[in-house]
Amino acid sequence: MESRDSGIPTFSGLPDRHVYMPVRHHRQVIMVFPDLDVVALTTARANYSFSEFADFISSSVKSDTSLPANVANAKLLANKILDVSTEKPTKVGPIPNTAALISGKVYRFPPNEINVKSLSLILTGPQRITTSRLTPVPQPNPGPDLPTRSDWTDFTERGS
Repeated sequence: MESRDSGIPTFSGLPDRHVYMPVRHHRQVIMVFPDLDVVALTTARANYSFSEFADFISSSVKSDTSLPANVANAKLLANKILDVSTEKPTKVGPIPNTAALISGKVYRFPPNEINVKSLSLILTGPQRITTSRLTPVPQPNPGPDLPTRSDWTDFTERGS
């Protein structure tokens, strides 16, 4: 369906099935089924019938409507997501010698593309601290109540 050297997908479709799809080399396809609210992506190595494949996908959709809400399981899922997304302190092993050697020192950098002026790491205490200083970059003030970028020159992060 496409020229092997172009690298540009051919846009095709199955109008009788209301399916639209860009097709790449070796039948790499993204089939869009707007009536079913489905997008299917495939890779392949051999030739296959787009029509049959579209029929397989369409027949796997069992309902035109959404499932009824399941409040109990929705709450359970929300609680599990909250649980896994909440950072919990973990026990850390002994501090490596390298960490002790660089901890507390201030590393200064020459002018650079990302405007980092200095960096200091405190890695030996119960609280790990990272401090960096950025070279002020003049920016127009975006408004009376908003700081300019050059106001954000120091950054300290505390972690365990």
